[in-house]
Parts: sequence; C-alpha cells; structure tokens
Amino acid sequence: MLGVQTWEQKTGRIPPRQKEFPYLQDFWTNGLVGDGIGLGLVDAAVAVTVYQRGFTTWMIVAVAAGMLLTVGFYKFATAPIHKPNWGFMDGGNITWGGRVHLVYFAVQATVATIGFVLLFALQIRGIPLAIGLSGIAAYLAALAADVAIGRLPAVKRG
Repeated sequence: MLGVQTWEQKTGRIPPRQKEFPYLQDFWTNGLVGDGIGLGLVDAAVAVTVYQRGFTTWMIVAVAAGMLLTVGFYKFATAPIHKPNWGFMDGGNITWGGRVHLVYFAVQATVATIGFVLLFALQIRGIPLAIGLSGIAAYLAALAADVAIGRLPAVKRG
C-alpha cells in the first residue's frame, strides 16, 4: 500500500501530505504497531491454530463475514461524513491505495472473524492464544494512539 501511495503522490493523483490529508504512515493503526505487529501476531496465531486443528467448512462463512465487514467499511469510507485521507478522498473518490486497502481489509476481516470464532470456541490455546492476545493488545494500543492524536474517528466535524 505504501508503494501505491508513493506512486500516487509523485504522479499528483493525491494531494500532498498534510494534517488535513493524512497519509498511510500518519496512522498508528496502519503502521508498524497496528498492522505490522498487531495484526501480524493475530494472523500468526490464527494460521497456527488452523494448521493445528485443520480447515473446516464453517471457515468459508468467515469469508462472507469478511466481505460484509469490507462493504460496511467501504460505505463509511466513501460517505460524505468521512475525513479524506490517502485512500478515500472527498466525494467518495477512492485512490488506487484505497482499492488495495479494501482488499487488505477484506483479508484481515476474514482472518479476524476466524480468530474470534476460534477464540470463543476455546480452540486457540497456549502460545498461539498468548500471541493472538498480544496482537489484539498492540492493535488496540495503536487505535488508542490514533484517537489521542485526532486521526480517528475519521469523521468530519461540524
């Protein structure tokens, strides 16, 4: 996503980076802490658990849930109340980076859905559980940081 954003910035497809138009790296949730560490740990915990326990057909439903969550995110990100950023500009215009982010969001929403079902079914145990919970904690810390600096919620004010 960062490469696509850089290309769009260099070719003038998105405005310059500024407080009113944040780029990908301006969000803790999109950067090293949230996506890199937090979701990386969650992905690893889910992958290990699915490998250990095996794939089951209910996981296909998680793909549908991931798609529904992505549609919800898309509707929010293209709504008039959404603050413009590197992926979703005013007027519902989506950048190439935003399109790539939607695919990434769909994959992460699917993995998270599988992870939550496994967690509530008590199927994630031991080290994978600790890794997954650490990832959730890292992502929530990144989310809290974005709220504290005013990047989130991504809603226009007044």
